[in-house]
Amino acid sequence: MTRHITKLAAMLFAVLLLPQILFAGKVNAKAAEDFAQSKAMRGAKAGVCVIDMTTGEVVASLNEDTPLTPASITKLITSAAAIKALSPNYRFTTEVVIDGLVDHAGVVDGNLIINAGLDPTLESRHFQEHESFIVGTIEGLKRLGIKRINGKVIVNESVCPEQGVPADWEDADVTEDYGAGVHALNYADNQCSVIFDVSGKKAMIIDTLPHQSNLKIRNNVKVTTGRKSNWTPSATRKKNSNNLIVWGYVKRQDDPVELKTTIPDPANALCCDLTEAIVCEGIPVMNRNIKSGSYRRTVYEHQSPLLQEIASSLLFRSDNMYAEAVLRAIALHNGTSASREMALRSERAILADWGIDLKGQTIYDGSGLARTNHYSPHFLATILTAAATDSQIGLLFPTLLPVCGQEGTVKKLLKDTALDGKIALKSGSMTRVQCYAGYYPAGNPKYAVVVMANNFSCNYDALKKSIEDLLLGLFTQE
Repeated sequence: MTRHITKLAAMLFAVLLLPQILFAGKVNAKAAEDFAQSKAMRGAKAGVCVIDMTTGEVVASLNEDTPLTPASITKLITSAAAIKALSPNYRFTTEVVIDGLVDHAGVVDGNLIINAGLDPTLESRHFQEHESFIVGTIEGLKRLGIKRINGKVIVNESVCPEQGVPADWEDADVTEDYGAGVHALNYADNQCSVIFDVSGKKAMIIDTLPHQSNLKIRNNVKVTTGRKSNWTPSATRKKNSNNLIVWGYVKRQDDPVELKTTIPDPANALCCDLTEAIVCEGIPVMNRNIKSGSYRRTVYEHQSPLLQEIASSLLFRSDNMYAEAVLRAIALHNGTSASREMALRSERAILADWGIDLKGQTIYDGSGLARTNHYSPHFLATILTAAATDSQIGLLFPTLLPVCGQEGTVKKLLKDTALDGKIALKSGSMTRVQCYAGYYPAGNPKYAVVVMANNFSCNYDALKKSIEDLLLGLFTQE
């Protein structure tokens, strides 16, 4: 009798601990076939590739060599290539100099020049504990005894002489928070708020935060008094345009309301805010037109957080602007123009050094926001394998991905299942595109995993369930 009770207790214990049991057997390759036959995948294009990183063998596959639209899993390529090329401890640098002589009274007969360095984290809300660029600049001026600047605050953006938004990004995306372009100088996540006074009969724009002197806004927002009126204004502008159109309805109220959108010219926004902050500290900026001279003196050199911290942040949050800045940093490090194309050339060279075959694969940007990106599940799985087995970055890179059921954009994926906390994946999504890529197990990865679904017509919940069944089927079978 005691023996039977003990056996029953052991069975109950195993059932209770089932979600915590790590997969110890072989990958169930049939799970990929079941995924292809699932109701959610009817009429869709799907691809799967799982590589055993200890042997390099493909252990599960479905259309593994078919190029598909990847969306944000592209950020894995960008991050891995950048960390390999630049090192995990790389920091973006933004230099502030004065270009005029300082007299005995502390007057600069010249300008305050910001030499942009692509840093995506300047005054970013995602690194609030990091040193403030504006505070650091003001402290630098005070250390030098600067009492007045006769010229202007000027940004030198020569390191990246191209427009912030790539041609293949859609206009509809550029006013959304995820559609902020990347510039030589990035500021406050390249996002802003348009502030409205709606206490009267008309909606009046009273400010933008950050301030911008060259943003032109056409205001078509209407104030209503109906009980059912909601705050519904929207904003549109074309790529790389300073002309913003806002429209919609808002109920009349005493408190100001805001519409969040993106900054077309972050250098202008920083110049406005920095000039105001300097003046508030008792250092007048006269804004005279003074030709830059050969004299240079460093005021402040701002260092970003470590690249590994930036990469982790962008992978957790799927930040497109951060990813584009990280991509261009590879070209900047190589001493070339930090344009998108030059950066992609540098990235391709790194992939080639890893032995990756790029034939038939198209990487258009660093973030995956462009639908021009097309590559196969096997292509990405080989990159993930190369990064995780690289002698320099292999121990670090897999740890930068969010863990399913726990963190980031995959916090709800596989929640309360046997893979909760056990698999690290980056998600990628856009209309009719859903992809995941990363490593299993999360702590000590053995497999590189890529799942790509395009042109599906089912709802997201059904698709999510089908992908969860696939992953559970791959890694939790006896």
